[in-house]
Amino acid sequence: MTMCALCVLLFTFLCCGNVSARMGQLRQMYPGFTNVYRSEGYPLGYYQQALRLHDRWMTTHGDALVVAGRRVKQSESAAPENVVHRRSKRKAIRHQHMRWPYATIPYTFEESFSDSDKDIVHQAMRRWEEHTCLKFVAKDNPQENIITTNNYIHFVKSGGCWSKVGMFWWTPEQKLSLDNECLQNKNGVAIAMHEIGHAIGFFHEHARPDRDDHVTIEWDNIRWGRYRHFSKFYWNMIETYDIPYDYLSIMHYSDNEFSWDSKTRLTIRTHDPSYQNIIGQRISLSYYDIKMTNDMYSCAARCPYYLRCDYPNSFLGPSCRCLCPNYHGLGAKECPQNNAIQMVHGYGGHYLDCYENTGTTYRGTRSWTRSGHTCMNWAHTLDRDVSTLTYPNSAGGIGNHNYCRNPYAGSPQPWCYVSDIRVFWEYCDIPRCP
Repeated sequence: MTMCALCVLLFTFLCCGNVSARMGQLRQMYPGFTNVYRSEGYPLGYYQQALRLHDRWMTTHGDALVVAGRRVKQSESAAPENVVHRRSKRKAIRHQHMRWPYATIPYTFEESFSDSDKDIVHQAMRRWEEHTCLKFVAKDNPQENIITTNNYIHFVKSGGCWSKVGMFWWTPEQKLSLDNECLQNKNGVAIAMHEIGHAIGFFHEHARPDRDDHVTIEWDNIRWGRYRHFSKFYWNMIETYDIPYDYLSIMHYSDNEFSWDSKTRLTIRTHDPSYQNIIGQRISLSYYDIKMTNDMYSCAARCPYYLRCDYPNSFLGPSCRCLCPNYHGLGAKECPQNNAIQMVHGYGGHYLDCYENTGTTYRGTRSWTRSGHTCMNWAHTLDRDVSTLTYPNSAGGIGNHNYCRNPYAGSPQPWCYVSDIRVFWEYCDIPRCP
C-alpha cells in the first residue's frame, strides 16, 4: 500500500464515525500502522533513528504548541528546524549519552530576549537547581571554567513553547523556544520549567508504559491530528527508576489538553478522581520530579557511601542530607533530623564525612562548595591567605590536596578557595555531625 493510499484511507476512516472503532479497524487492515501510531511516527528500535525520523517529520509537518493549557498555532512554514518537543514519554531518557555531562548545562539567549525575559528563564533554572546537582552556566561567560561539553541550549522565540528532549550530542546547539506568549503568561516561570525539563531529559508523564493503570485517554475527545500526543511508549525506550506514576508532575498534561471542547470534554481522565483537576499543574516541580532528577544524574554519588536515609519515602540529596516530600507532594524539603539519616562511623576505615563544632578538626575528603564549585588545591593558592606556604607541615589540615578545611577558629564551618574570582571562597557542602 502506498503512502498516499494510506493517508486517504486514514482520513476516510477517522473523519467518519467513532475514532476508537475506526482505529481498531485500521490496525486490522494495515498491521504496520500499529507501530507507527504507538510510537508517534518513529520505529521502536534504535533510539537515534527514532529521533532523526521524528525530526524529519516535525520539520515537514509543523505542529500546535502547548502553552500552559493554551495553544499557540504554528503554521507549516514556521515549523522550527528539527523540533522534537512532542515526543511524549516519561521523564527519564534511557540513553546516557543524551544526558548533560556532570549535570552542567550551558546556555545562550538570542538577542530578542529582554532582561525581564531572561529573569523568568533564570528563575526557572534556579527551581531545577534547588535540591538537585544540576547547574546552568552561561556559555559566553569567560570566567566560567566548569563547562565540560560543546553542547548548549540556545533560547529563542520561534513559534510557541517547545524543546528537544535531552542533550542532542550530534549537534552543538539545540534550540529551546519560549515566545512572548509563553514568557508573558501568568505561569511563565512554570512554562519555562516545563520546557527546560524536556532539555534536561524529561518526557511527558502520561505516555509511561503503565499509564493505563492510572489514567484513561478519551480518544473521541481529542482534536483531529493530535492523537500522537497521547501515544504510549514501551520500557525499552524509557527509564522510570521505579518511581511511581506522578499525577503532580510538572511534565503531565492537563485533563483537557488538545480537546475539541476544552470546557466540556476531557482528554485525560484520572483513575483517582481527587487528581482530576490537578494534573497539568504549573506551580512547582513535584517531589518525584526532583527525585527523578537526582536519580537520573546520580546527584548523591559524591556523598559517602555509608550514608543512608531511613525516613519513609526519602532519598539522599546532593548536599548529603535526606529529602522528603514537601506540602502536598510539591517540591522537597529536608527530612526531620531525628531518624532521617544513618551514618556509620569509621566504616571501612574511612573518616566520617561530616564536621563537628566549627570543623577545625575536619579531615574528610569533601572537595566542593555549596553552589557546586570545585575546591582549589591548597598548594595552588600561594597568592592567598591560606596555602601550604602559610600553613606548612599539614597545619590545620592544609596540604597538597583540595579537600575542605577550616584552619580559622573563628570560621563557623569548613570552606575552600575556588577558581571563580567572583566567588573567591565559599563554605563547603558538608553536613554537621549529628
